[in-house]
Amino acid sequence: MSIDISLFEVIYGLSGIYWIDFLGHVFAKFLPYGLIIILVLFVIKDRVFYAKTVIHAIVLGFLTRYAVLMPIEHLIPRDRPFSAYGFDPLIPREPSPSFPSAHATFFFLVSTIIFFKNKKLGLFLYVSSFLIILARVYSGVHWPTDVFAGALIGVVVALIYQKVKEAISD
Repeated sequence: MSIDISLFEVIYGLSGIYWIDFLGHVFAKFLPYGLIIILVLFVIKDRVFYAKTVIHAIVLGFLTRYAVLMPIEHLIPRDRPFSAYGFDPLIPREPSPSFPSAHATFFFLVSTIIFFKNKKLGLFLYVSSFLIILARVYSGVHWPTDVFAGALIGVVVALIYQKVKEAISD
């Protein structure tokens, strides 16, 4: 049995406990919207300091989704855990390719870009992003390697963006 499946079974095996299911549902389904709202509030609070960074992060996240993730999904088609095991996931989801996680990519990319601008906010976003991806595994919609690969892609793309941005500024 692979480490990926074993780790998934440990995390998903906690399901059925009401308060953990509740937190898993909230973190997987609603925390992403909460983070977007927080970013919008920071832009409203200080447009000069945050607007350009947040807009770049969000646009880069969407571009990465279509230019990087979609080709990978077609090259490495992978069923989601609920499809592979035949159960209903904690959060309703249509069967679609699972690898890599677009949520993990987007939120870790945004967290990394924001981290370069504001360490405290970036750290908060990293912790929140980790809760989102953990909840997506717990909910049965992703394998651990899906979210790990997605997070890694997000961080790498953000680091490349930062290096290009610094090179242009010099």
